[in-house]
Amino acid sequence: MPLDFMAAENQKDINENTPVFCLSESTHGALMGASAPRKDFPKTHKFSDYYADTSILFGEILPLVTEIEKATKLKNLNSSELKDLVKFLQSAYSKKLNVFIYCD
Repeated sequence: MPLDFMAAENQKDINENTPVFCLSESTHGALMGASAPRKDFPKTHKFSDYYADTSILFGEILPLVTEIEKATKLKNLNSSELKDLVKFLQSAYSKKLNVFIYCD
C-alpha cells in the first residue's frame, strides 16, 4: 500500500485528474531513516507516520525538496523513487499547488 502524494490547490479539488505520486513503504522507511536528527528535517517528518494523512503547503515544498536531497546525499541513498518524488514536488511547486498525502 503506497503513500499517495496528490497535488491540488485545495483538498476538495482532488479528483481523477489530480497529479499523483506513489511512494512505497520501503522507500518511505529509507527516507525517514536518513532524515535524522528529526529537528534538521521538519518538513520530511510531517509524513513520518506512514498511516496519518497530512499536507505540505505550497511554501513548504522547496524546503522539503532541500531536505530530501540532503538526506539522500548524507546517507548515499541512490533511489530513483526519491528522485521522482523530488520531480513531482518541483512540478507541484511550479504550478503553485499544495500537496496532500494519504495512505489508502
